[in-house]
Amino acid sequence: MSTAPPLLQFRGTGARLGTPAGSLPAGIDLAISIDASALTLTGGDPLAAWQIPLSTLLGARARQIGEYVEITGWVSGSHVLLTIPASSLEGGSPEELVAFFEPPATAHGSDDASDEIRHRMTMMVVGAIIVVAVVIAVVIALVIQSSPGSTSSGATASDQSAAAAMNLHQSDVPSSWGGDSPTTSPLSGLLGTATPSKQTAQEKKVYNQIVSEFQHCMGETQQSDRMFGAAGVQPLTQVSSAPYGTVIGNNLIEVGSVTQIYATTADVHADLAQMKSAPFPKCFAQTMGRFTIASADPNQVTATAPVVAEKPRMILGAYVAGAAVTLQYPTTSGTTPMEIGTSIVISGRYEQTLYTFASPGMFPPAQRELLETLLAARLSGLHGTTSA
Repeated sequence: MSTAPPLLQFRGTGARLGTPAGSLPAGIDLAISIDASALTLTGGDPLAAWQIPLSTLLGARARQIGEYVEITGWVSGSHVLLTIPASSLEGGSPEELVAFFEPPATAHGSDDASDEIRHRMTMMVVGAIIVVAVVIAVVIALVIQSSPGSTSSGATASDQSAAAAMNLHQSDVPSSWGGDSPTTSPLSGLLGTATPSKQTAQEKKVYNQIVSEFQHCMGETQQSDRMFGAAGVQPLTQVSSAPYGTVIGNNLIEVGSVTQIYATTADVHADLAQMKSAPFPKCFAQTMGRFTIASADPNQVTATAPVVAEKPRMILGAYVAGAAVTLQYPTTSGTTPMEIGTSIVISGRYEQTLYTFASPGMFPPAQRELLETLLAARLSGLHGTTSA
């Protein structure tokens, strides 16, 4: 005769939210109750309550930090960070609370259940990551100063279809990876798929500051810079892929691409001349990293984060150059490493950027190289869809 394990119900007092959530403000003492169905918070004057069904708390994780247990996750695109004094816990130990939020273990191999778990986990945030879905509304420029998804007056439906065909597809990534939400994924800002918002005066100031840092890094002026400056040329069209990713261990990884088509190869060759400058891979990755971190930590807008750059090369007729920058994303308990990778793939009238995200680890280098080769072949008309 088997005996079912007891149902855990954790209770505690003195818990605090890192940011306002529901009807509750940050920084006030709250009572908590956590069971298999929901996390309930109560407190304030007048007394208010907020119940979060665990099915809606994406990426939920717990860890013990000194005398506190920190719980993080996402609800409807908003980050939740809750700290609970370990000494106030009832109904279970801090270790049991941490284990309560651990993802289920999966056996080696693949079946329907484990595939579903992996698919759901691609839409989760790991540990204390504060993903950059809304943070990067300031990112107006990717490869040049046009906004993501922009189309010139000369663009046709055929141009847009061709750009979309050249992008990354679900079939290009491992079968165990899933598609994330274009509007709330870690790469949504860089891909230009986040919900747009009007740029504030402060965001414009930060944007100009980051662009100035890029131009200084490159030795360019506003007038000569083709990436973000006055020398840039509008593409006929610009189309983003969906983001795809998975969780390996506790490391969330995602990838997506943006493809631009230009009116002439001369426009692309002029851009390529700047991209072939030795500092470009490092400067460009650093810039995308600064856009990513700007709202979370303005001090890093001018800081120099470590960058690992690939050696630029020709792959199947396409020019490829890439780099990855490692940022320290601030949390209430310290910082969490976050890697942003940028690879440019240039062929004919196409300029394409492959973006990768990883936290708290790194995007697998072998997977990055495989995707660069695949996209280079596609742009050159040697794999999958034929280039226009």
